[in-house]
Amino acid sequence: MQQKNKKLKICFFTIDFPPMVGGIVEFSRNTTYHVSESSRVEHVQVIALNDQVPGIEVPNKKLTILRDNKKSFLGILFAVCKYAVCFRDYDVFHATTVFPLGFIVVFVGKYILRKPVFVLFYGTDMLSTLGSKKTRLAKAWTLRHATKAIAPSYSTRDRVAELYSIKTSRLPVVYYPFPDTLPVISEEMTESLKGKYNINVSDFIVLYMGHLVKRKGGEDIIRAIALVKDPEVKLIMVNDGPERRNFENLVKDFGIQNQVIFTGKVPDPFPMYSLAHIFSMPSFFDKKEGDIEGLGVVYLEAQHYGIPILGTRSGGIPEAVDDGKSGFLVPERDPKALAEKIVFLKKNPHVQKQMGAYGKRFVHEKFNWRKSVSGHIDLYSLFLK
Repeated sequence: MQQKNKKLKICFFTIDFPPMVGGIVEFSRNTTYHVSESSRVEHVQVIALNDQVPGIEVPNKKLTILRDNKKSFLGILFAVCKYAVCFRDYDVFHATTVFPLGFIVVFVGKYILRKPVFVLFYGTDMLSTLGSKKTRLAKAWTLRHATKAIAPSYSTRDRVAELYSIKTSRLPVVYYPFPDTLPVISEEMTESLKGKYNINVSDFIVLYMGHLVKRKGGEDIIRAIALVKDPEVKLIMVNDGPERRNFENLVKDFGIQNQVIFTGKVPDPFPMYSLAHIFSMPSFFDKKEGDIEGLGVVYLEAQHYGIPILGTRSGGIPEAVDDGKSGFLVPERDPKALAEKIVFLKKNPHVQKQMGAYGKRFVHEKFNWRKSVSGHIDLYSLFLK
């Protein structure tokens, strides 16, 4: 049994950590930072094995980040062995990805050092059809041998459990720890962006923010804009990716070049939310590649800024959006349904406003970081001696 009132020391292993960008990076950062803020935790050590500048950082008294540039499997293996021994007095090891990192941490931490080892998975990392048979076997082994493998949503958990024939009880769900605040967007920032992208007062902005890959639905939202047939409705697509050229060609084919803006990568994406009347990233499950939206941090961010969501009933999105209250969810691959909701919200600004206000309350209640931290620590505590 765990000693009463004993404060935990937790060592996180990650290859996805700021200043890198992306949903998984945000998941890793917010989990480690917020866990360190708990009164039930003595210290959090982050081992960040990526190509960022090596060194040691101390963001607060209870959180230390040690960076080490490791990329190859052998490099990660040797680093995990070294740091696992260095921090063997910590109560819990937690890997923020399944393979190769989680596989190595489970093997070293659980079977050599006899530690409880937890891993986090997201969706595509476990459902992807890409990779060798050996890699898929290693992922399955990791799920089965980790103390617990943590899922970001019930939808993702159920799909992974079915694919790998694992009981859902081995895959607890702990939601993303959404922070109390996000960067404040000044009126000057907003006006500057309107000038940069030539946005008029009468324009109705649909914002897409995500990697330009097939399964995030960029093609579908472009087709929806074309179906709306309203020059005041404009689409801003933030970020870059392998599908950008195809999307640009599609825009030309529809003759809506004046309605679709491709920003490419932007140094600070948060101010872009201030331009939006609707946020839409209509992701779908790409069965061919096993690519799926595990939850979608951007949906939560948009709701925080009071923006109604237009999403799909796919992956973890129905858990991230309260359908009919903080936005609308439509079937996958349905540009017509997307277009109908865009027209409805443009014609009904009072609904848009109500959804935006509700969404902010919804995201901070359901994804409150304190709930997530308690979920993690309660889970850890079950397996401590």
